[in-house]
Amino acid sequence: MNKKKWMPLGAGFVAVFLASCGGLNTDFPAPGENAKPEEIFPADIKGLKPEYSPAGDIGGMVATYGKGKIAIRVSRLKTNNEANVAFEKAIVPAFKDFPTKVTGKINGKWRASGKDGFGKKHYAWVNHIYIFMVTGENEEMFDLAVDKFPYISKD
Repeated sequence: MNKKKWMPLGAGFVAVFLASCGGLNTDFPAPGENAKPEEIFPADIKGLKPEYSPAGDIGGMVATYGKGKIAIRVSRLKTNNEANVAFEKAIVPAFKDFPTKVTGKINGKWRASGKDGFGKKHYAWVNHIYIFMVTGENEEMFDLAVDKFPYISKD
């Protein structure tokens, strides 16, 4: 098979994936390996204080703001490889039933974006040994979370 024929197709996939992610940038230094929750999560989002709970299947913590209007999930694994495997096994399947979704590895980094059946917007990615996921009950809440969470921004 001629590689040159496939290049435009691959570039098209990247363009579609990036467009579906809404121009989000996640190329930021990860928190330190021993960072405490208060060093990672925003202290408040538009006056809403976080309520912490365990993240579940792959461990970590979820900070919920405004009784579920916004959620930020952070899981810290031991290695980048463990983070990639956990993302593929736990996060990618979680997006499987979303009516709107895109998941994939771009430049060696896992990302997933989508809206669930309730209209909540989700975006997840791997950064070094961390898996992050930001969820907003709607576009406005999602944007508020992105504006306050230091490991993601709008391009």
